[in-house]
Amino acid sequence: MYSKKILTNQFVIFLIVSISFGNLVHFSYNRNTDAIATFFAILFIMSFFVRDIVVILSIALVIVNIIFYSNNEGFITQEYLDEMYDNMCENKKSCSEKIECMRQIVKDKDNVIMGKQNRITILEGENERGCG
Repeated sequence: MYSKKILTNQFVIFLIVSISFGNLVHFSYNRNTDAIATFFAILFIMSFFVRDIVVILSIALVIVNIIFYSNNEGFITQEYLDEMYDNMCENKKSCSEKIECMRQIVKDKDNVIMGKQNRITILEGENERGCG
């Protein structure tokens, strides 16, 4: 009985709708059309099984955020490494400076994405041949 009062409370409805709208704005700002489509697909499917909008929106929010944001936590992404390389290492003149710069960016070899590890290996090979 108490849960029915919470689910029909105007403040709770307003809060969940606001969070959902904010999430959709965030997805559109980041141009994450997959997340937006998934969100609306979950809303559509859930509307056949549940009548309460608070429950439908809450489930959609949780599922979409788990799908699209749980896989990046704690890992170095390719975009991050590309941005760091462009900002910090591209202006280095010699290969040894570029290698050292890349090593500073990528300290933990367990989290290294293969493309950047290959770039370090290529630069090391060029350095041994005497590039400058």
